[in-house]
Amino acid sequence: MELTIGRDDFVRALGRAQSVADRRSTMPVLANVMLASEGPGGLRVAATDLYVGVTGVVGARVKKGGSTTASARTLFDIVRNLPAGEMELRVEENQWLRVRSGRVQYRIAGIPADDFPELPSAEGIEFFSIGTEVLQRLMEGTYYAVSADEARPHLNSGLFEGEGKTLRMVATDGHRLSLAEHSVEQGKGLFGFSMLVPLKGIQEIRKLLEEGHGEVDIGVSGTNAFFRRHLPGAEEGSESEVTMSVKLVEARFPPYDKVIPQGTQRRVVVSRQGFLEALRRASLISREKMVAVRLTFGSGKLVVTSDNPDVGEAKEEMDIEDSGADTTIGFNGRYLVDVLSSLGADEVEIGIGGASDACVIKPVGSEGFLAVVMPMRL
Repeated sequence: MELTIGRDDFVRALGRAQSVADRRSTMPVLANVMLASEGPGGLRVAATDLYVGVTGVVGARVKKGGSTTASARTLFDIVRNLPAGEMELRVEENQWLRVRSGRVQYRIAGIPADDFPELPSAEGIEFFSIGTEVLQRLMEGTYYAVSADEARPHLNSGLFEGEGKTLRMVATDGHRLSLAEHSVEQGKGLFGFSMLVPLKGIQEIRKLLEEGHGEVDIGVSGTNAFFRRHLPGAEEGSESEVTMSVKLVEARFPPYDKVIPQGTQRRVVVSRQGFLEALRRASLISREKMVAVRLTFGSGKLVVTSDNPDVGEAKEEMDIEDSGADTTIGFNGRYLVDVLSSLGADEVEIGIGGASDACVIKPVGSEGFLAVVMPMRL
């Protein structure tokens, strides 16, 4: 294989690949990116960890066809530090990959492309399209509540479902839950699907969505979901198709509708930014992963308190729209910070009950989002 390719376009493709490639696997080829000529004008760049895969074509001038694989991270680091402009790739004897840009050149050991796993095929499946900003909003509003515990796959994933005219994402780690919805426009088809997307898949899809506005095509085949985008290519007027495949989690997601309180004794309205800053200041007392905060609602005031016997105490008072009797509830402050950081509303509504009841947080003035945070005993 021998070709010429633009550095900037190649860097973007390698950035996606090295993020997916599995450097910890016992299979060395999974740490590699697969490079294969695609006709006279393209280079296919692919990577997989057997659970998440990404493949896309970058515009290139191919002198000689062929394929190979090379360390995704090493190649990415090399290419992004090369001078701007065009660069050359050439596969030599024994799978050595020569990278040249002007007077700079590298030789990287490779593994034959025949050893690279075959990625799931999206051939023949039916896709539906939604705006990237819609899927971004659903993911940004929920992904933080996904459990990091890989031993609990039903919680180490987010539920993505389509129901009639509604798209929905839900995530929970057993201590908190977040739900975001979007109602599609009239004229769009009806949805009827439900899939569990693993945390790594969500993280990689978020990166793909950040590559400019537009639409993303979504399809499901068997145990794999596909997310496809058309992005600007290396040549003016051309496009590069990038497809990400994600192996879905085969587990049962908790019945989230039973976790959401159907009614709360009182609702208070508070400045989102003011509450967020108060919680962040309170967390300075505790550097631990869990920041215990005490919230006291009553008489038009919210008092945020955090104490650490080894450090000291933080206490802050702020105005709220509430006239009920004093109620004190303990929470993990980091959970509340995550919720408030994901919202853009000026004010939030907090539904509270007793000291042992979960609170419900919703943005004031917009629909389609809620978070449930379980209390903690202080």
